Amino acid sequence: MRKKWMKILSLVIALTVAVSAAVPAAASVPDGVDMTVKTDCNGECGNCPTIVVPGILQSQVYLQNEDGTDMLASNGLPIMEAMDMAYFVDSDLFSEKIMQVILPAVAMLLTGLDCGLTQTLTDIFDELLSVHYFNEDGTRQTPISVQECWYSLEEADKYDDKFSVYTGKDRTQKGAAIKEVDVSEIGDIIGYDHLYYFFYESFGDIYDIAERLDSYIDMVKAQTGHDKVNIVFISLGGAVGTAYLDLYYDEERGIDSISEDINRILFVAAAVDGTTVMSDCFYGNFTLTDYDLLYSDLLPSVLTLFADSSYEWLGHLLSVVLRLLPQSRIECLENALSTVIRDVLIENMFARCSTMWALIPSSEYPALAEMYLSSEASAPLKAVTDRYYQAQLDNADQIQSIINNTDVQIFNICGYGLDIPAILDSYYTQTSDNIINTSSTSMGATVAAPGTTLGDNYTPAIDSYISPDGTIDAGAGYLPDHTWYVYGQSHLKLQSSKDVIHMCVMIITDESITDARVNNGGYPQFNEYRDSKTLLNIINQAGGTEAYSEEKLAAADATEEQKAEFIAAYKSAIEIYNKRVWDADESDAAVRRLYNIMADLNMLSNPDSWSTDAELKQEETINSVFSGISKAFSFVMGSKSVWNVLSDLI
Repeated sequence: MRKKWMKILSLVIALTVAVSAAVPAAASVPDGVDMTVKTDCNGECGNCPTIVVPGILQSQVYLQNEDGTDMLASNGLPIMEAMDMAYFVDSDLFSEKIMQVILPAVAMLLTGLDCGLTQTLTDIFDELLSVHYFNEDGTRQTPISVQECWYSLEEADKYDDKFSVYTGKDRTQKGAAIKEVDVSEIGDIIGYDHLYYFFYESFGDIYDIAERLDSYIDMVKAQTGHDKVNIVFISLGGAVGTAYLDLYYDEERGIDSISEDINRILFVAAAVDGTTVMSDCFYGNFTLTDYDLLYSDLLPSVLTLFADSSYEWLGHLLSVVLRLLPQSRIECLENALSTVIRDVLIENMFARCSTMWALIPSSEYPALAEMYLSSEASAPLKAVTDRYYQAQLDNADQIQSIINNTDVQIFNICGYGLDIPAILDSYYTQTSDNIINTSSTSMGATVAAPGTTLGDNYTPAIDSYISPDGTIDAGAGYLPDHTWYVYGQSHLKLQSSKDVIHMCVMIITDESITDARVNNGGYPQFNEYRDSKTLLNIINQAGGTEAYSEEKLAAADATEEQKAEFIAAYKSAIEIYNKRVWDADESDAAVRRLYNIMADLNMLSNPDSWSTDAELKQEETINSVFSGISKAFSFVMGSKSVWNVLSDLI
């Protein structure tokens, strides 16, 4: 009998140890953080506090010297992993060093040989970026300091933003947060004492960040007096969300602090299953020597993506100019760039950082882990990335279990119908929001390849969940009834998209919105991106959304016909702006109509906010002319350069 009890006791101890190992360490709030209630409502107001978890480089992360001071560039500004990539390196030093590239670059163009170009570029970027390097085990070589905000945005408005102190600008920490992600509308609705911004390092340990988020949630609950919070996960924040759910919810192991802490979760343009942008970079899958693409769409696509459509003509012009170079020079240039990206960025930073591995699609992880994480020194990092990979694989079941077994509501918004940057191979295969492929941001929807539809013979996962254009099967995703799709919504324009931001606010603050199909607040499951920022701009110049300016109209000395047109154009613009079913062409037409009559009446306070009809026509003509020239070269020369053609003739 005694042996029997000893076996039972041993089993209990073993199970206790196993469970202890499975449960993450208890969340700990940093010393000195105020954990007392700071709200007047004491948690009784009915407005659930909201935490925004932003995307990549939307937090201020300062590199530190050995003495704990901020590392400064030669211009006196800090070297940071934040905001603008210009602060990533010493920009003055970069300007000086990049001059060293001129001689080997010219030699390469003349000879078709590398002539030291690759090594020169590698040395320059290695010197400039070495402060951002990681060790093979995933730890940093240089310490960092994050401007954290362990208090509400109301309180954050009392403290100077650290970077603004360096620049001499008058901005608070609240202003810094809103500049990165404009969450002011949420604050206006629920109160800024209920609104929090979770700053974290974009390059770091994905599970350490998730554990800090759990501590942050404890702090928000304590300071607001509320039992639960809402969380908005944006872009890279979506990967943090995956790690967070993996740590704090597991039905089989009996882990569930999610249902105790969370009311609603909203994923926005979230990298739920990584992005092929990152896997293409890890593989070195670039398209610079795809000459059919290089001489046609590559440069116009890249320029319009990172600038705007007014630069399309320049892309076509450069496509023609590149034909003057022998293709051996293009190949040499691609080899140099891909080598630098691999040897500097990938080998020393991205492949040694778990947050960057969290951006690798699960389908590509095994092969890439074999390429980059096979050494013994990488074992600690690989343990982290292996766990995250498994979390990606389990995500569908994990989310479904949360929905089925808890009161937590999970929603999702994603863009689709746009290309991956043409410089990468997945430009051909992935529909995206320009940065994250839609199959990832949609949480598993079936997505047609660019330029195609699912086809008449396609069998949908669930009837009636196919997008109007036939390119998306929402029924195949994890959240078929809780995911909204916005055609043409670019990842790069999310911050400036008034419509999408407003929809996010409504979903997170309006409890009557429960799904994307029925109780959807008027937002259809499939919508279309429009330039609502410009629409609002022209409406505001007319007087605002409440009423047009009688004073401006009176001062315009308008005829009765002009007055009637202005009032009609204004009312039409307001009606369209208030719609929750969006149409890009309709919105542009409303802007143009109101702009034209206001221009005629000299009522515009900011006449450069929109191009005139003549300017738009001129831009269209210029783009068409240079596009035609490029197409003519392609028709005559195909994928050949001038040198290829001359060689064939000789």
